Amino acid sequence: MSLSRADTRARRRFELKRRIGAGAFGEVFLAEQVGAGGFRRLVALKVLNESASRIKDAARRMRDEARILGRLSHRHLVDVLDLVQLGDRWAVVMAYVPGADLEQVLLYLEQVGERVPAPAACEVGAAVGKALHAAWTAPGDGGEALQVVHRDIKPSNVRITPDGEVKVLDFGVATVRLEEREAQTRRQAMIGTERYMAPERILMEGDGPEGDVYALGATVAELLLGEPIGRTPVRDAQHDAFVAAVVARIRAGLAGPEAVCDEVAALIGRTLAGPPADRPTALEVAGALDRAARALDGDDLAAFCVAVVPKVPEVLGTGSGEPVSGTLIEGSASSETMFMGDAGGSGGGVASTSPSPRRLLWVALLLLGLAGVAWFLGARSGAPVAGAPDPAVVAASAAGDAGGAVDAPAEEPEAVPAVEPAREPVPEPVAAPTRPAPTPERTRPAREAAPEPVREAAPVEVAPAEAPGSADPAPRVSRALVVVDDVSAFTLTCGDVRMTGTASVRIADFPAGRCALRAERGGRSWSTAVTLDRPTTVRCAIEGETLSCR
Repeated sequence: MSLSRADTRARRRFELKRRIGAGAFGEVFLAEQVGAGGFRRLVALKVLNESASRIKDAARRMRDEARILGRLSHRHLVDVLDLVQLGDRWAVVMAYVPGADLEQVLLYLEQVGERVPAPAACEVGAAVGKALHAAWTAPGDGGEALQVVHRDIKPSNVRITPDGEVKVLDFGVATVRLEEREAQTRRQAMIGTERYMAPERILMEGDGPEGDVYALGATVAELLLGEPIGRTPVRDAQHDAFVAAVVARIRAGLAGPEAVCDEVAALIGRTLAGPPADRPTALEVAGALDRAARALDGDDLAAFCVAVVPKVPEVLGTGSGEPVSGTLIEGSASSETMFMGDAGGSGGGVASTSPSPRRLLWVALLLLGLAGVAWFLGARSGAPVAGAPDPAVVAASAAGDAGGAVDAPAEEPEAVPAVEPAREPVPEPVAAPTRPAPTPERTRPAREAAPEPVREAAPVEVAPAEAPGSADPAPRVSRALVVVDDVSAFTLTCGDVRMTGTASVRIADFPAGRCALRAERGGRSWSTAVTLDRPTTVRCAIEGETLSCR
């Protein structure tokens, strides 16, 4: 199928410049959107990768994120411009925000032995607090507040520009009072990144805006200390001691009027409070940090960004992103638009309006079968069948369209006696090669034993483990934590409960016994069984060709 010139002009086009980010489910490209009348603008194009596009929940979350951000308007929230479909994949069109995320900035500062100045850290915290307040109070269609809760505030989801702008990114796991939201959050899923999670989120006992305030406090504390504060102990006494130690370290590193330094340290302590009701609101945090930023010693955010942000890509070796080329053309799910690898072979870059090689292969096999049947009927009757194509010509033509090659016979084949159709060999379908998995994102070196980011991944099919023994119901376990190192996704199935994740999952209220674990990495999968018969923590990893747990 090919697009006419009129169709091509009517559909939005995105000329790719470079790949600026990649994750387990998608890639972000810097692209130039081309519109009618020669209109052009730079955009960030977030596209589901090939494997995630086949997972319904991944596409739902991307569409939900676009719908949520499309209803929000604030200087500290990234602007979502549109939601488009490119072949079988969805893409979010966002305003391009130059600069670096805070995790990259912290990595750079660690390498050069510097810290974020306290005023700059407070300004960033104030901006994030204002963005959270705007998301919570934004009006819906009926005038009621949308009550958006981000649920994954952390340094990598906050971007700063070379001139000092702050943008909060990634609302893919947010909750919102929105009737048309597609993806449903599972009650038994722990969503977010553990070392920025409030105790009630770790225990799955609450998921309100207070959890975002805790994550904001943990992020500002990390900016001030130069390292993550780590996963909180959830027991009250241990949590209080943990917060007291963080507050003391922050207070020791601040310089300026004593009263202001005391206020900032105490404010961070309140954001990290165990009971959600004891935390201030996001707007209260923003106001207090704004006042402190004007009184503390050190560079403000604008001066800090001008001096630091342009150096981050060069020092980290990330440059301005991996160059790619090609044009993505808007099309419906039934169109022939497809994604092909770029010149470097890393995939995801080029759009084509030609039929895919896999589809052409199947068409060729179908035509071969029809031609064979026609030839067979003609051979039995002794007369040629009008219009029957020559099988070799059909195969060669289809393979040529698909970019492949078929050796044509050197001469006409000899007549073959008629045989029963059931004995005629049927060609086996040839599987098209799979694309390589996207390059993993650069991650920050771990400073503690806390599990890496935890996200509710899209479902991966796995057969549930059969409960051995009698038909009596097995005793149930209240909760357990399963951590799987260095995989792109995994699924844990315990009887009637199935959980998915990318680094760890906390599973609750499940039947005790053997659970089925399936992990994926680099296009391959591993399976094993793990016994969970009491509240416990289990860590698993792929060692050689085996997925093992301890």
